[in-house]
Amino acid sequence: MGFGVVSMLNAVFRRIRRAAALAALLQHHLPGLLVGAGRTVHVVGTSYGGLVAYHLARELAAQEQQQRAGMVAVGKVALCSADAGKSAEDDRALAAKGGVAEVTELMAPADTKGLRRLMALCVHSPPKYIPECLLRDMLRKYFAHRREDKIALIKGITTGEGYHLTPLPQDVLIIWGEFDQIFPVEKAHKLKEKLGEKATVKVIPNTGHLPQQEDPKLFNRVLLDFFLQP
Repeated sequence: MGFGVVSMLNAVFRRIRRAAALAALLQHHLPGLLVGAGRTVHVVGTSYGGLVAYHLARELAAQEQQQRAGMVAVGKVALCSADAGKSAEDDRALAAKGGVAEVTELMAPADTKGLRRLMALCVHSPPKYIPECLLRDMLRKYFAHRREDKIALIKGITTGEGYHLTPLPQDVLIIWGEFDQIFPVEKAHKLKEKLGEKATVKVIPNTGHLPQQEDPKLFNRVLLDFFLQP
């Protein structure tokens, strides 16, 4: 979920709406995971998906507390490369790091030059050479469609004044790339402080903002070890 009609809604409200929609989807399509059935659903999200995962976990936990009929039992939560407390100041710092005026220019590139710039920041060890034709295909597939909506979404990911993260009742694993230049690894530890004693941090060595792609074997092992442990 992500790039729909986003410009009309408050950023945090959008994430809550997406989380509520996912919770309803789980309740409707996964009857075998209902509370009392002895099974649970774990929640994992990366980058923006991690922000939605946080709100989804809160939504499911709230339903469980209220003992609603047909609810889904939530198990553990993994938030990957997801700075849930990102501010406008962070956006300005990232834009400066990328050598652009606005963070949207970096995160929603309009041409292959901009895409190369984004990849250089996202990946710790980017390929030395990528054919221009491949970059054009990537640009069309991931960035060209509904670009204005993507820009509106990026602008809305800051938390804003008056919003505070609260600890989740579930066990939380925070996964981060050691050399993440989009959200520096210090953000992982700040996130842990806000989420409380049930949160732990795991840093994936020699990776950037995309540890699930840069070291998928280790990333998957860390994730599965967390979800499968008693």
